[in-house]
Amino acid sequence: SYFNTGIILPALKDVKAGEEIHAELSFSAVPYIGKNGPDDVPLVVEITDGPGTINGQRSVEQTLTNTTWADFTFTLDGITADTRIAIHTNAPSSQHYCRWYLDNLLLKEQK
Repeated sequence: SYFNTGIILPALKDVKAGEEIHAELSFSAVPYIGKNGPDDVPLVVEITDGPGTINGQRSVEQTLTNTTWADFTFTLDGITADTRIAIHTNAPSSQHYCRWYLDNLLLKEQK
């Protein structure tokens, strides 16, 4: 409790040095639903290292409010083998729980 969780995607191994690509990141997410209802989950997708944008920005925040799985799709522009993409929560330090599930993660290059 009282901390945020997430993942950092691995390096894009099939991208050549210096090559920029455009891609689409999609996944499904849902907050944990306990006896007091769903946790408040401010979900963040961001570029932590390297070049590129997500929907034209370095980071995008969405709040998981549904009690069913929500599907998300993001456009990634100008990413390279040096780009690191993180998906994590951003709850305030006063929030006791920020639990969630992530599924169907797909990163696909757009030609």
